[in-house]
Amino acid sequence: MLIRGCKVLLVFLLALYYALVAFGNITDPEGNLAFIGHIMSMDTIFPDSTLTWRAITQPVLHSVAYWIIILWQIVTAVLLTIGGVALWGERDSGPAFQQAKGTAFLGLTAGFSLYLFVFLIVGGEWFAMWQSQTYNAQAGAFRFLAVTGFIFLILLHRDDRASDL
Repeated sequence: MLIRGCKVLLVFLLALYYALVAFGNITDPEGNLAFIGHIMSMDTIFPDSTLTWRAITQPVLHSVAYWIIILWQIVTAVLLTIGGVALWGERDSGPAFQQAKGTAFLGLTAGFSLYLFVFLIVGGEWFAMWQSQTYNAQAGAFRFLAVTGFIFLILLHRDDRASDL
């Protein structure tokens, strides 16, 4: 039961992490929206890059992308919270705990997908964010991927034996 309790705690802490990031984005839209705008506008990448044809410079589309990211963060936090509650409720039974992991895995997948797709694939590669010295969120995205991925792997371990701590 101890290990199951540790897993529940990790899911709740990750839910808090995503919720705080969403809260920060909501309460500081000027700085964070500008960051997204620079990435999508590709105005800080290598000056001789031939990839700038991909740039999206319309501020309304920057805002749409920004709010999609925030909504995705909120959904992730909610799924992780619901998943954590479900896991907490079944922590005394190995088989029931194993069955209760579904929503937590949905939250983990949502969070992992956000930072892999939006920040590494779209931002990093499509908008060549890796070329920017100023507006490059790849290291931050990797931190989210690493933490979320580690918790995914930890939760993946089966918990259906009576002898589990």
